[in-house]
Amino acid sequence: KGRILIFKGDIARNKREHEKAFQLYLDGAEMTGDFNNYLQAARTSLHLGSREISIVENKIRKLSFLSRNNMAGYHKWVSEKKFKDNSFSKGMSHLNKAINLNPSPGWVLELYRQYMNKGMYFEARKALELLVKNHPNYRKEHIEKLLKDISSKITDKREKAYKKKILGDHP
Repeated sequence: KGRILIFKGDIARNKREHEKAFQLYLDGAEMTGDFNNYLQAARTSLHLGSREISIVENKIRKLSFLSRNNMAGYHKWVSEKKFKDNSFSKGMSHLNKAINLNPSPGWVLELYRQYMNKGMYFEARKALELLVKNHPNYRKEHIEKLLKDISSKITDKREKAYKKKILGDHP
């Protein structure tokens, strides 16, 4: 019965009925006791208010310490919450903790995207290098393209800094 509620929650989420989906996920998670079901409720709570977030946060915090993957999932969710609250440094801190516990390729690519969005190209390159080290065959052509793109951005950034240093504030 719990899995049926989770499935109904998926349907409600796809219809963008977040309140209904949240309640279905929460009820289903209570029945199954599965951490990942609570995590679905937590992700849906990010579309709702702080009351819903605190309800589910207490539940997943207790379950997160049962396994390494649960703890990684918890930190990933907290990072999403912090990014939603426009707290970049705290979000990145939790995302890095999640990646240290479980270096999932998707999570490492999210780390890369976050750094790229902030113009932090050296850190973005380090994230891609971590991805290549841990998952050498993961989307090889795409990752090589991203690495070339980043190299050109780093070169452009260095060139601009050099010109600014030499020319001063003149264009």
